[in-house]
Amino acid sequence: MNTRILFHLIGFLLHLPLAGLGICCLVALFHDWLREEHANPPVAFGISFGFTLVLHLVLRRLGRGSDVVLRRRDSFVLVGLGWICCILCGTLPYCICEPRLGLTDAFFESVSGFTATGATVISGLDDLPASLLLWRAMTQWMGGVGVLILIVALLSKLGAGSRSLFRHESSTFDTKETRTTIQDLAKEILLIYAFLTTVCFLGLWLFCGMPPFHALCHTFTTVATGGFSTHDESVGYYKSLRIEIWIMIFMILSSINFLLYVWLGKSIGERLGDCRAWWASWRESEERGWSQCAEWWRDRLGQSRGRKGWLKRWKDDESFRYSMLLLVMVVLFVSIDLRWNGTSIPDSLRRAAFQATSIMTTTGYATADYDRWSAFPVLLLLVLMVVGGNAGSTSGGLKMGRFILYFKILRYHLRMSIRPKQVMQIKLNGNPVSEEFRIDTQFLIATAAVSLLLGTLAFCLMEPHRDLRTCFSGTLATLFNIGPALGDLGPTRTYGDLHAHTKFMLSFLMLLGRFEFYTFMVLFMPSLWKKH
Repeated sequence: MNTRILFHLIGFLLHLPLAGLGICCLVALFHDWLREEHANPPVAFGISFGFTLVLHLVLRRLGRGSDVVLRRRDSFVLVGLGWICCILCGTLPYCICEPRLGLTDAFFESVSGFTATGATVISGLDDLPASLLLWRAMTQWMGGVGVLILIVALLSKLGAGSRSLFRHESSTFDTKETRTTIQDLAKEILLIYAFLTTVCFLGLWLFCGMPPFHALCHTFTTVATGGFSTHDESVGYYKSLRIEIWIMIFMILSSINFLLYVWLGKSIGERLGDCRAWWASWRESEERGWSQCAEWWRDRLGQSRGRKGWLKRWKDDESFRYSMLLLVMVVLFVSIDLRWNGTSIPDSLRRAAFQATSIMTTTGYATADYDRWSAFPVLLLLVLMVVGGNAGSTSGGLKMGRFILYFKILRYHLRMSIRPKQVMQIKLNGNPVSEEFRIDTQFLIATAAVSLLLGTLAFCLMEPHRDLRTCFSGTLATLFNIGPALGDLGPTRTYGDLHAHTKFMLSFLMLLGRFEFYTFMVLFMPSLWKKH
């Protein structure tokens, strides 16, 4: 194993938490300390920044003089240890800053932030220092796609197996269709991520009237589909329909495969290029003759019509189409159930739409205590927790594309059992699905089911006084990176009352779900760490 290059690259990855800690240190100094609201945050973030800086310099020093040969197994170690180092550095502010969490709680909060889960052990958020609230939000924004894309860009620069790792994250999309390198693709996704963040912030601040600081924090956690709020009541604190609608829009936008945005941008660029070419042809028409110009136009228009329109492309994407269909159906059924239980029609639609969107995108915001709803809507929300958003987005869950492919595989085997000689092909989004990818999908779904079962059993053993509702939903909410669960871990409660060993187990589940099982499980194989 090439330890020098690993030290060098992990040290480089620490630039991300270093930048976040530096910004929070400035906020702690000029907001919390100068206003005499909190005296501790500047010291806390100063110490955290200094420790991370020293670790960064030590790792870069140990990695000095390394070559650029990075094997495939080294890339898995880089992904796993890179995330873990960022999480450990993110633990320090919670330990030192008010309310001075214990090591277990601080680690749990940091893991929940960087994995964009949204499960918290902290109560009394309204009284926390602004710098710590900002740090909570920034960890989720960095963990949304920031750390992953940074790692992918590094691996592609070194010529390592980044395409397979990137494909594992954006699993149901053919990256070849983007006709670009993985490194350029990573840059484009980061630009889209920054664009969504900017528009969401401006809308919450200028259009919805949310205070700038709170708008920024909620923007970070909305676009990252993380769900950390600056208030104990979450988004329900504002009681604003305008804020809820704006946040719902960006939760949905962030749960869509980002590669669709990349393709949309390229399609728009091609159309603009055609417009410029047509304009230049028109200006030169006198020299070339009107007949030649008209013929050239017909050729270009024919080529343009031959391309697939961006709207049709989005409609043809099965994951996007079925996700929207499932969301609309759940909102409709939950609204009907709430109406039957005495809620007015506008309120039932409003609560159902926000909670279903928040759960399906695995954001975890709450405007109502859905733990008090009847069994049927709660069961629908549990289904949304498992499904999650689309592959290649910031959402968690198993991803809609995998379920679509699973049912297509099931239908394939049922047909083959009746007509074994029939030639059939499984397609997703119009593209044939390879045997390798079908096996990966079935393996991941089976692994998720086993992990959910074992996690629930471990939860019940560690917390014998909790009911099955709490144990199962808590395991589900952490494994699939949702955050709030049911029962004692419902949307109005925290994970703070759990035992320390339970929090470590749930932290492990959050990492397992964020890495989508495969990348994280590889780290525990002894053969990965052998020299040969």
